[in-house]
Amino acid sequence: MKSLRFLGVAVMAILCAVPSFAQSDIEVFGFFQSFATHSFRTQKQTLPMPGAVTQEMNIDNSVFSLQQANIFASKDLGNNFGAFVNLEFVNSYSSDRGWGSLNLQEAFVKYEGSNSFNIKAGLFLPQFNNLYEIYNRMPLLPYIIRPFVYETSLSGLLPPEDYLPSRGLVQAYGFFPAGDSKIDYAVYVGEAEDSYIVSDKKPMEFRPDATGTSLVSLKTIGARVGVRSGGLKLGASLTMDSDNHRADTTLNSPGVGNGDIPRMRVGADLSYSTGGLTLNAELIMVNYTLTDAQLAVIKANQMLGGDMNKLFYFASLQYDINDQLYVYGVFNSFKDNFSSVLKENLVGISGGFGYRANDNVVLKLQLYRTQLSAKFPNAEPFKTMGIDGKPIYDLSIFSVYGGVSVAF
Repeated sequence: MKSLRFLGVAVMAILCAVPSFAQSDIEVFGFFQSFATHSFRTQKQTLPMPGAVTQEMNIDNSVFSLQQANIFASKDLGNNFGAFVNLEFVNSYSSDRGWGSLNLQEAFVKYEGSNSFNIKAGLFLPQFNNLYEIYNRMPLLPYIIRPFVYETSLSGLLPPEDYLPSRGLVQAYGFFPAGDSKIDYAVYVGEAEDSYIVSDKKPMEFRPDATGTSLVSLKTIGARVGVRSGGLKLGASLTMDSDNHRADTTLNSPGVGNGDIPRMRVGADLSYSTGGLTLNAELIMVNYTLTDAQLAVIKANQMLGGDMNKLFYFASLQYDINDQLYVYGVFNSFKDNFSSVLKENLVGISGGFGYRANDNVVLKLQLYRTQLSAKFPNAEPFKTMGIDGKPIYDLSIFSVYGGVSVAF
């Protein structure tokens, strides 16, 4: 009921914000997903000191959350032009209580000239891998908790800007027929990563007058090409931008003072459906180009690896038993060489089933196990303490989720 009341208030706020709304042809629609979960967590942490003191915690907890809600508004502007707005609410958002987050994720105008040439301009999610295009359409997804880098509730642990281009400005896109197949393309220019954007959460000495504007002229350049043929969809994505490690704009980062570090994201996606079976798989590699001076700063901290590269991949298999009932399994893995803990693979294994009550409501159940085991590097001073190569952090979480996805 809290979810429904919240969405009702949010929709009314949008309606009231546009006086002529009731007389217009603006379409308003959206999705939301709520869940309840019970988790069993075991955590062991070894302190970096002689004797290798180990602390262990066992925690059971239950949580209810409005995981995510997206409210969309679109309008046909005539002459092949259209407008689109996307508001995203995460983790039972409440400004009064300091819960979750509210994000104006998209607000753009588009021109649909033909199948082969269309343009978007404004603020939007650029094309990058298959799941990114529908990750906030929860009723279309079989699971409750999405693969790591797409799960908005995990953004505090895995900042999305490191793996996904988040702020497109201008994009040209379309497709060309090739026999029974279609060749998709998209090329775009986007804003620099979020840490370059002025925020009122940073200390005053780092904040010019206007928040929400970029401190730099750096941009993101990206592209995606893909093939669709019957139940098969293949794609490859590429972005080039910079990761912010400037001393004057970045806080509490091990790489502070390393300036702007060139970054390239490479993505690949596969989707195939046949006879009730649907296979989805994706790969994201994040590679950094480091100068000798930048590499020296990283290596000076023995807790960090020799580079900053990251790797993420997932695969899911879904079987539709009938039009209403389906089962699925998901495996995903994440590795970050720039993290003392996430240099080892963070692994998530899950499975469950869903029931489509009607075209707009999907009931879901998901079992999820997350595992991580990190070790002290084979380097000084850990060799001196005799703890090099020994576990520094062991984490195991088993969770049971029950949720509902709603389209309205």
